[in-house]
Amino acid sequence: MYLKTCNIILLIFVLSLISCDDHSNSTDMDLSDWKEDIEYLSSNLKNKHINLFHRLSQEEFDSKIQSLIEDSSYLLDYEIAVRLLQIFNEVGDSHTAINASPFVQLFPFNVELLEKEVILSGINSENSSYLGHRIERINAFPIGDVIDSLKRVIAYENEHYLKVRLSQFLAVNEFLTYFSFKSLEDDLTIEFSSGEKIILNLDQKISATLADLDNAPLYLKKLNDYYWFEEFSDHGMLYIQYSRAKEMGPYSFSRFTDDVITRIEANQSINKVLIDLRLNPGGNSSIARPLINALNDLIKSDKIDSDEVFIAIGKRTYSSAVLNAIEFKETLKAKWIGEPSGGKPNHFGEVRTFTLPNSGILVYHSTKYFNHWHDDLVSSLAPDIIIHANQSHILNGEDPVFNYVASR
Repeated sequence: MYLKTCNIILLIFVLSLISCDDHSNSTDMDLSDWKEDIEYLSSNLKNKHINLFHRLSQEEFDSKIQSLIEDSSYLLDYEIAVRLLQIFNEVGDSHTAINASPFVQLFPFNVELLEKEVILSGINSENSSYLGHRIERINAFPIGDVIDSLKRVIAYENEHYLKVRLSQFLAVNEFLTYFSFKSLEDDLTIEFSSGEKIILNLDQKISATLADLDNAPLYLKKLNDYYWFEEFSDHGMLYIQYSRAKEMGPYSFSRFTDDVITRIEANQSINKVLIDLRLNPGGNSSIARPLINALNDLIKSDKIDSDEVFIAIGKRTYSSAVLNAIEFKETLKAKWIGEPSGGKPNHFGEVRTFTLPNSGILVYHSTKYFNHWHDDLVSSLAPDIIIHANQSHILNGEDPVFNYVASR
């Protein structure tokens, strides 16, 4: 159970695939360079990936590779990169992808895809007043149409993780151009449900996010900390956020666990524990072992009741964080609460990389398959208690998951 499923924090992984740096089409590639790179990618993926053809057959893969080589004579560099991303989309392993940053640029915005809404989650300072506003159109195209096209360049295993990737991929100039939502040199227009519009250009940078809102929800308060806790005596609850499966410098997770247990034992009024994995993209699943074991000891000694232990999961719960969620549930008999996980319970992982010789594109690929769930066809962890956040919650600084547990 405690296996290192991915050496890359998901947020860093996503950001590494597309970068804000101004280096779009900065390489000097010719046809022979691309042919060498594409063939090198194909050969190495076949040799290094644990099971490259689990969904796409080798014949189909080879056909797509050959077609791209033939078409590369008339494609621009970024168009070749997009075609590569489309091939990875069909491979169907969300841990296996390429870093397209040498060939793309980002407009200064991010979005949050909620259950029924797409809201602005990051923007330049000039437009920070629009944070949390619902997006209806991009360059006059319905946001749903843009999403339907761009999901073809994303490697994902379920619709929940797709939302995570789309949160930034929607801002990629070259992706929007490739699917004819704009011209390469044009600015970008975002239209909100209110009818208001903002115009963005590539020289601007994101400087404000939902976490900067004065009334941001609790779970967005300490994004730089991998793990932290806070006691809410009025509710008899201890809230624990575990947002990265990684040691936090000198403050080890073992020491953190000691502090958690000391707080619970010192306050007999604590009868509920909420462990929040909604922002945890994975890392090393063994990091959480001390907390799981310590809480289990408290349950065995009747100091806390397993019926009052909740594990919050969501679309950003991924890779080894999914394994941790399973272990929390199986060991502590805890309840999952929130939204389905972005990570697949049984999944490819243990990521390694290689670099294409001419373009410098970094290729991520899986080297293991982790099988910890009884049904390999299940694409997400399904919460015992489903609670969706919406635009109103975000704008009002509310966390419906926290409120549910606190009000019990």
